[in-house]
Amino acid sequence: MIPILLIIVFSLAALAYLAGAAMTFTLHRSDPAGNALGQVYTAITFGVVWLLVVVAANTAADSEIPPPAGVELPWTALRWAAVPLAAFALCTQYAGLGVLFDRRSRGWRRLLVHASVLLVPLAFLTHAAWRGFGLSLPTAVATWGCLAVVVAGSSFCGFVWWASERERRAGRAKPTASNLVYPGLLVQHREYVRVLRSAADLHALPVELLAPANAPVFVDANGATFTLQRVPASAGLAITKQPGIMPFAEVREVLLAIRELHADPAEDGRIRHLIPMQRDITALSFVLPH
Repeated sequence: MIPILLIIVFSLAALAYLAGAAMTFTLHRSDPAGNALGQVYTAITFGVVWLLVVVAANTAADSEIPPPAGVELPWTALRWAAVPLAAFALCTQYAGLGVLFDRRSRGWRRLLVHASVLLVPLAFLTHAAWRGFGLSLPTAVATWGCLAVVVAGSSFCGFVWWASERERRAGRAKPTASNLVYPGLLVQHREYVRVLRSAADLHALPVELLAPANAPVFVDANGATFTLQRVPASAGLAITKQPGIMPFAEVREVLLAIRELHADPAEDGRIRHLIPMQRDITALSFVLPH
């Protein structure tokens, strides 16, 4: 008979896992405050998942259910070996979450990290279910297959995090139009503001707007500021990050100092009335003229 405690633990672990998995697909779909809150919830949920994974694995190992028929394995040694393996997986999984939380991470590396974050705890639960519930799986899949998923997925998460940190610290992760955080505001002091929602909007700007004499500043969705200049020789774009973060109160002051936000005086007044009511740059992007 399967212990009631084992059923309860696996049920809770499955619910927490599904909730955490769903959250990873909704990262970066809100405003900065909502995204930050979503990241906190995701990190806490996966903490609960891993706590329940450990409890489920130990409960399955302690259950009085005999090992699967015909399977002779060193159960005690496997249980002790699972401790450092779980610790390694937990550390690298949170490194993987850090990669997912970074809006600048894109491409195949992000997709593989996402898959690893979801598959590694599932591999632990699958093995524990095979041991505790007698889940119908070949022994090679339930042992070596799950082990391969855990080791490969955890190692990949750790490697990508290490590579990202190395690039950041070495200063090689230079800002480009594609890795800026949108929406953002292109502002020339007292002259104009443009809302940019993607790298395509930035590349489509008239050349004269980005001339060195104009010195426009791009403020991204997180408040980081960049100077943008066209490079005449290559027709490229030079992007230089400025130190620090521009406080949102200062962003509003800069916008209100612009001489004309709209050609229609009535619309200009309406926009100036709405600017102080906004709480972040994403909200401002819907108020300012495009």
